Amino acid sequence: MLEYFICIVFRKYHSEIESCRGTYEMFLASKNFIESLKKTLAAKGTCVVPEANSFLAVDQWKSLNHEARKLKYEEVSKVDGDENFSCKIARIKRLKTNDINNKVIFNVVNSVQSKRLISLITEMNHFIIDKCQSHFYEEGDFASPHCTKGNGTDYKYVVSFFLENPYHGGDLVIHRSGKKKFAYTPRSGETVISSCDFHHEVRPVLSGHRNVVLAFIRPHQSGF
Repeated sequence: MLEYFICIVFRKYHSEIESCRGTYEMFLASKNFIESLKKTLAAKGTCVVPEANSFLAVDQWKSLNHEARKLKYEEVSKVDGDENFSCKIARIKRLKTNDINNKVIFNVVNSVQSKRLISLITEMNHFIIDKCQSHFYEEGDFASPHCTKGNGTDYKYVVSFFLENPYHGGDLVIHRSGKKKFAYTPRSGETVISSCDFHHEVRPVLSGHRNVVLAFIRPHQSGF
């Protein structure tokens, strides 16, 4: 599967390879990068795909940013439970339905490239994006510690696409049972994959706008 994914990348971006040695070195680098992400996800509960290693095409990222600005957001104080939230949410695909409010965004997060990378890193071969949302945080907005798994859902991972909005603060914090918290400040253009087995939070945004498209992943169940 990994070899197949890397071949797709080569065909798209490297149609003219100057030498077999160069091709092999690029293959090893890509393979090692995927393996490092898998290890980080297992150890910390989250891993980051930097903008420089983005698996989406430039046009796909532009579409995400453009369409997210057009969404209708609603202010929320609670989401799927009793946890406190302060942000605005636009619902792109609702839980366990086929209703999609923005097909452009959903087609990007559900694209072949996206699903292939998710599969390689999480080792899930059969899964669906059961829910998709865009969260918009302004200065002072936050999300208190909460667990995405629960309330009748069986989510395994959340994939977060951080859009082009400069901001400060807004750290993503993973709470791992009996272990040190892991805090990270996502940057524009990055993709973050997080396990739903752990509680997580978003610390208050200090300035700017933090805009992120979230894809909630669960195992595929036949008949649904």
